[in-house]
Amino acid sequence: RDSLQNGTIGDMNNIFGIDPDRVMTIQDNSPTIFDKIEHDIGKMCADGAPVKLVIIDSITQIQGRRGLNNESIMDQTIGDVAQTLQEGFKRILPVQRKYKFAVIATAHVRAELDQTERMRGNTTKMSASWGVQHYAEYFMHVQRLMNKDGKVDELGNAFEDDTRLDFNDKP
Repeated sequence: RDSLQNGTIGDMNNIFGIDPDRVMTIQDNSPTIFDKIEHDIGKMCADGAPVKLVIIDSITQIQGRRGLNNESIMDQTIGDVAQTLQEGFKRILPVQRKYKFAVIATAHVRAELDQTERMRGNTTKMSASWGVQHYAEYFMHVQRLMNKDGKVDELGNAFEDDTRLDFNDKP
């Protein structure tokens, strides 16, 4: 855990005001992330850790099991990522139910190619397999409004343009 507090993660903790004693960060885009949730976090919960939330950001970046063994990007493993995610979520579901923690998983979007959906105004869709969609209970699509309504919040407060500053209020 100490090594996770140095470098990028330690900097992010400071920027966002995260208490490192209450957050555990695992940076991994291999399918073993599901093993870590099932076994490591499951063991932590069994030992009394008050885990309430696991966030996977982003499932789109998790590699498929067979794809890890490919020697070249030219090696195709069709359906590998979908199968890996489906099996991974099946493995963590019993641990999640037993210890009653929530899972938030983010996914990127991709272009909607179904012409009927495009005619309905749906130009993007979630980049997730059916197995992931069956696992999740709720979906939320977050998208910036590029019109006048997108310049104010729900209470009518204008969004201030501070895009010239970073998270540390530096130019």
